Amino acid sequence: MNYSSKGLSEPTQQQEAWQTRKRRLDEVIRKKRHTSAADALTDLWSTKSSGRPDSIKVRPQFVCSWRPSKDEDLVSPLLPGLIRSRGIALRFYLLALFAAQSLPATGRPDRPDLPFTQGGDATGPGWVDLIALDVAYHRGTGTYEPPTRIERDFITAYKRQITKALSSLRERGLIEIPTRPGGRYDYLGFTLMSELGSGPYQSARRYTVPSRGIGIPREFFTSGWINALTPSEIATWLALRFLKWWMPTSHDQRGVFLYGQTRETYFGLKKDAYQDSCRVLVRLGLLEDVTDAPALGEESADPTPFDQAPTLSLAFADLAGKATREGPYKPKRFKFTDDRLADDGVTVVRDTLPKLVEDAQQERQITAHQRRQRQ
Repeated sequence: MNYSSKGLSEPTQQQEAWQTRKRRLDEVIRKKRHTSAADALTDLWSTKSSGRPDSIKVRPQFVCSWRPSKDEDLVSPLLPGLIRSRGIALRFYLLALFAAQSLPATGRPDRPDLPFTQGGDATGPGWVDLIALDVAYHRGTGTYEPPTRIERDFITAYKRQITKALSSLRERGLIEIPTRPGGRYDYLGFTLMSELGSGPYQSARRYTVPSRGIGIPREFFTSGWINALTPSEIATWLALRFLKWWMPTSHDQRGVFLYGQTRETYFGLKKDAYQDSCRVLVRLGLLEDVTDAPALGEESADPTPFDQAPTLSLAFADLAGKATREGPYKPKRFKFTDDRLADDGVTVVRDTLPKLVEDAQQERQITAHQRRQRQ
């Protein structure tokens, strides 16, 4: 893309990141890894014998700060730390929750026990099969899979990414990894911990499937969005989805919003990352910007909380008012458009990235023109 011909400077860091992301998704699509992963996730979802839900439930404490009791300090959610973690830690943890809730009810949800690869007598997919990555890129030549003295295959690269993710999750108390004789970690023997973390006691909080919580439609996984979105975009999507779950009437009538101190204190989301993610999610069709749309019906408040257990009422009671207080500035309001989740997420993101670059260019041109007029 020629920026100088339009009188623009070099592409911004964000535009370069979008172009790199498109290159990586192009490779995933070229290798058809996104469709293989989507098929494997669909097969895994289909293995549960009965009572399979339409959505994956995530405990709200994973997304939003909470209070263990009325007199205790806020406990920060673990999700923001996974945004800052390099690699696929957030993606893998959500995939682990998906696996835990997709396996037969007779199993242990804290031990999904999938192999790395199908192999042996296994009939279902392995962890490698659930992930779509581009690997073996050589920056020097700008090509994939150049000739090397050491044979590199994508399975080995995937395993390396997964073990790094597991190490990151262990550091945050979201999984426990046993050690083998000699002190080496048995990564595949990991135990899944609650979304709240393992906790301060010896009797760690092992994962159990929650009866209620933030619902993630299964298509988020089986249509490949889990493999298409960045950690910041996933975290922003989950934060707004928390507000939809917490205040469904407000969502349906006027949309939900986050900004200022509430966004940072309760959700750990920085302003720029949140705003950039919202822009991308709207462009992708996963969110609808309803800031200027009229409210639907007579505005009414949600119960606090609408039908949640008393413990959740205690945990999030102080957020109820702050989440709906607009303050002096008009916030951006959003509604969810889940119909788009049925589309192939990787292809949608890949095809949308050039439009985001064009949008950014136009904004820069407008800003530059306004600056010249003020001079």
